[in-house]
Amino acid sequence: MALLPIAASATVIDFDQGQATYSAPNALDTYSQDGFTFSFTQSGRNSEFANLYDTTNPNPDWDLVPDVQGENGVGGLALIRQNSATPNLTNDAPGNGSIFMTLDAGNAFRLIGFSAIDDGDFSLFVDGSEIASLSPGEDRATAQVSFAPTPLINVGDTVEFRYRGSGAIDALAIAPVPLPAGAVLLLSGLGGLAFMRRRRRMA
Repeated sequence: MALLPIAASATVIDFDQGQATYSAPNALDTYSQDGFTFSFTQSGRNSEFANLYDTTNPNPDWDLVPDVQGENGVGGLALIRQNSATPNLTNDAPGNGSIFMTLDAGNAFRLIGFSAIDDGDFSLFVDGSEIASLSPGEDRATAQVSFAPTPLINVGDTVEFRYRGSGAIDALAIAPVPLPAGAVLLLSGLGGLAFMRRRRRMA
């Protein structure tokens, strides 16, 4: 979490509990972290799968290796559109396209930021509306963006990360969703009842 200053009180999905396998094709179908499980589909020119790339590995795609690991939240594994011409995960797709990320399990959440690397442009869409965009600017460059919380994303909902060119996305910042005021009052009331019952038993 220290990698992403915008998310000091948020959960950060950094993809580092996944695996990048270079020796064989391995589409990223699902990913789980911190109680959330997501599934992935993708579209676009020259791409085959959504996948994870190890940004600590200078070979074979050096432009996805940040000059400083962890800078702007980019480090470890990052989310790419896999190049269809290199099915063994040796490169990302340079054309335009999207990765669609669906919440399969976990609490509802709101996104408040993300990071990216390389010379492409990146945008986040929720419910068909563009929420934020980001342009690191050149090979190996990293950048991060923060924004007002997105609409609530529930199980079954999908967000779109749109890639224009080459690159990877990392460090998705998720804002905690507070309990509604009514739920807080209900929990307080139940706690009070339990306390009174215990006092009666002790008396």
